[in-house]
Amino acid sequence: MTRLEKAEERVRTAKDKFEARDLDSELRSFAQVYLNGLDLAAIKMDWLKDVATRFQKTGVLSDAQTKGVLNCARASLARAKQKNGSGGSAPIRKPEAAGANLPDGTYTVVFEEGNHRTLKIATAPESSKLAGKRIISYLSGSDNADWRSYTGFGFINDTDDGDECSFFIWSKFRIGKGLLTEAVEVLLGDPKAAAKAYGMESGRCCVCGRLLTVPESIEAGIGPVCAVKFG
Repeated sequence: MTRLEKAEERVRTAKDKFEARDLDSELRSFAQVYLNGLDLAAIKMDWLKDVATRFQKTGVLSDAQTKGVLNCARASLARAKQKNGSGGSAPIRKPEAAGANLPDGTYTVVFEEGNHRTLKIATAPESSKLAGKRIISYLSGSDNADWRSYTGFGFINDTDDGDECSFFIWSKFRIGKGLLTEAVEVLLGDPKAAAKAYGMESGRCCVCGRLLTVPESIEAGIGPVCAVKFG
């Protein structure tokens, strides 16, 4: 277990809120990594969004801010654990309504709290060292239609029977993995809802990325041709 993984475990299992006296180099490092991994557009809490924005620009975090960030991370990890268990590489069963396969494309998952996160699934080309692997990324930039605005964080593939998806998160993203794992759980739980949310947000098809012009397609988040891929 790495130093940051130990810190995440401390945050995850903390019984009480963190105070300034609890801070040490391990927890400070975790708070910084946690902030750097947040999608600013998806943060609903104004205070956390302001702190994350300032930190990502300046790299400065006060003790009071560090304490607050740790408590936000603690609450988020607790919610993720309650909803999804430990997350990580365990198979995640898809409902029959999702179809046998989850097409490559761009999806927006909406959490119960109202905040959201945009995810992209793409199969690496033959020229890549990861040829054939399906890579899942999160929107880390400002343009949801530009692949350069996405950061890959793991692999996602259908199992042989087509009934389940196996999700593996890359080691550098395992700190605070509850946030990303929760987003993947929501996506796999109802991909059509995530497709619809992306279509309503961007006006584009979640699979091919083309601009949608028919109201029914915009509402579904997918064009009629690509809709066949959902089964």
